[in-house]
Amino acid sequence: MTGDRAFPAGVLECVAVSDGELPIPPAMLFANAQTEELGQALGEELDGRGMVVGRFNPLVVRGPEALVLLDTGFGLFAPAPGAGQLLDSLRAEGIEPDQVNVVVITHAHPDHLGGLVVDGEPVFATARHVILGAEWEFWTSPSTKASESIANAVEHALRPLDQLALLELAEAGSEVAPGVRLVHAPGHTPGHAAVELGDPPAAMFLSDAVLHEACFQHTDWTSPIDSDPELAIESRRALLARAVEQQLHVAAYHLGRHGYVQRDGGAFKLVDGRP
Repeated sequence: MTGDRAFPAGVLECVAVSDGELPIPPAMLFANAQTEELGQALGEELDGRGMVVGRFNPLVVRGPEALVLLDTGFGLFAPAPGAGQLLDSLRAEGIEPDQVNVVVITHAHPDHLGGLVVDGEPVFATARHVILGAEWEFWTSPSTKASESIANAVEHALRPLDQLALLELAEAGSEVAPGVRLVHAPGHTPGHAAVELGDPPAAMFLSDAVLHEACFQHTDWTSPIDSDPELAIESRRALLARAVEQQLHVAAYHLGRHGYVQRDGGAFKLVDGRP
């Protein structure tokens, strides 16, 4: 994430911490974008191989009563040396794993939960671990046909926490720490969560409701890994509209910066300052 990584949300102090960066093909982000439109939207971001920079940014939320970590990076599922750097990034902020009070798992994709365990042992051993019940129930259902990567992530990251009684299943709207509330934003996955920050709300962690800044302008572009593309579009538009109406500061796991949301014709755009 370029520029200042930190922003306030009322009494909460939020800072994006990098798990690393990897080159990824645009097709991994956008399944239904026309080639010409995609080229215009990504512009100079494309490198010589036609790849874009994939960014992976968990969020640390410091409050008077708790230190909360939103997502944990690739961890043991890191596909290349450029990823899996969360613990180093936390220590650069003066944070050791045992200082984290609450870990929020926004959804069960490997790049969000791989940092939960090492050799079957919890990394954040003294923390509560929270995920929406809808997410856990979907991916652990015998009727769900998960991809190999997701099935592996659930089996080797989430299940050990559940077996150790360290995993809490929450409902939408749950306050997991003072000023930190889960918002059900399904579509990317069935139990995908955004996170509302502040009391009253002052910021929102969009998680994977937006995968790239182009999603603000092209709200109908969907990812090949969205479990329900139409629902993902609906959730994205609802969150961005709410961010405009309530003047919420927004960050997201894969964005290169954070800021505010403005309407831009029939779409939206991310801006640095409060509108």
